[in-house]
Amino acid sequence: IYCHPFEHVVSNMAPLLAGPILCGSHVASIAVLLLLGLVHTTAVHSGYWICDDDGMHDEHHRQFNVNYGVVGIMDVWYGTYRLPAGAAGAASQGKRGPQA
Repeated sequence: IYCHPFEHVVSNMAPLLAGPILCGSHVASIAVLLLLGLVHTTAVHSGYWICDDDGMHDEHHRQFNVNYGVVGIMDVWYGTYRLPAGAAGAASQGKRGPQA
């Protein structure tokens, strides 16, 4: 198992649901938010380009210590942002693409 069930609840589910629950959102709204979150998670972990991820999440799974965020703003701020190997602009960041 990649993620312990307790870790999944604390680090994945709680942040997604805390706001709507604390704000008293309708249960149907919470269900739709949860569904969209699960669809997005499935899409970025599928290995296919389904949503506008540009391989950023795949790079997180290759290196494990980069690209933690969803949109990359905090990664840029804390220096953990990395373009995927071989992506346009990777050389300008000083990162190497795949070796030929």
